[in-house]
Amino acid sequence: MIKVYSEYELILQLQQSDTINPACISLGDPGTTTDPFIKSKIKNILRFEFYDINEYDAHRGNSDIAKKWMIPKMIDFYEQNKNADPFFIHCNAGIGRSPAVALALLYLETGSEQKAKTELQKIRPGALPNRLVISLFDQVLGSHLSKVNSEIWKELIMFTNKEKNFNPKVPDDISS
Repeated sequence: MIKVYSEYELILQLQQSDTINPACISLGDPGTTTDPFIKSKIKNILRFEFYDINEYDAHRGNSDIAKKWMIPKMIDFYEQNKNADPFFIHCNAGIGRSPAVALALLYLETGSEQKAKTELQKIRPGALPNRLVISLFDQVLGSHLSKVNSEIWKELIMFTNKEKNFNPKVPDDISS
C-alpha cells in the first residue's frame, strides 16, 4: 500500500506503529539526507535530492531539479518493493514531489490515469503533484499523467477558492 507523507508526518507515523516490511522513496532538497530516525526504521530506502520546482523554474537554468534518469530508478525500486507493507513516499512537505511520484506509481498499479488520480486524492487530499516530475514520468512511461495532474491542480484551486468565496476564472490548462 502506497502512503504519502511529509518527512515530519512519516517520523510521527513510524513512532506510532511498528512496520514489518516497509520500503521508502525519500525525496529532499539538495544537500539534505533522509532523517536518521527514518533510516533506523526503514532499511530499504531510495533517496533523491532535487528542489520542488516546476517547468518555469527549470527553464531558468536551475540544475538542482528532477532529472529524467531518476524516473526509471524510481520505477525499478517500486517494482522490486511493491509488496512492501507499507510503501512510503516522502518529501519535505508531502505536497509536491512525493505526490507526483505516488501518482505515477499508482498509475503503474492501476493502469489508468484517472484511477491513479482518484486514489491519490484519497490518500493525499490537498496534494499538488510537481508538474516537472509528472512530465518526466510521462516521457518515460508514455502516459498522460500531466493531463490528470492539471485536473488535480484545477480542482484543488477551485475548491480552495470556493471555500474562500472567491471565484476567479481558472484557465483551461493551468500547466502553462
